[in-house]
Amino acid sequence: MPRENSPVAAMLMEHDQGRAYVVGMEAAVQKTLDGLPGHESAIAENALAYAALLREHIGKEDDILYPLAERVIPEAMRGEIIAEYRRAEERTGSDLSEQYRKLVEKYEQE
Repeated sequence: MPRENSPVAAMLMEHDQGRAYVVGMEAAVQKTLDGLPGHESAIAENALAYAALLREHIGKEDDILYPLAERVIPEAMRGEIIAEYRRAEERTGSDLSEQYRKLVEKYEQE
């Protein structure tokens, strides 16, 4: 369990904050779809905050977390880790990267 003030704990809190932004967007979108005016700014504010959080969070993962993992995970374990990721992907029944690529393309067209 990460210490409360550790970088890992901070990154985990960012996951919670990201979920809160998504919930905020969903609630505002639903109110708008229900015909209630005045929720457009809440959609935009949550979306912009979520995008900023993702940029910062992914930067921390790329610049800090993944290099740290590369240093501390023993070479002997890496093959099994990759094999487990492949097994997990197979259990989903589809290629997740392809699934998300199509989803992004759909949203870009809209």
